[in-house]
Amino acid sequence: MWNLLHKFVIHFFLVNLCLVVGCQPRPFQWVKTQFSLPASSEPSQGNSSRCL
Repeated sequence: MWNLLHKFVIHFFLVNLCLVVGCQPRPFQWVKTQFSLPASSEPSQGNSSRCL
């Protein structure tokens, strides 16, 4: 239950941040490296990569 909620919060945060920065490669790449450790085993990482 908590894992699903945590996954949704991270995905929602990444999508909103991507919309705010306008999908610019430099800041999004920095955020992607920040979330690389906890999101490495998350299948939703591929969904957030569409902003690139």
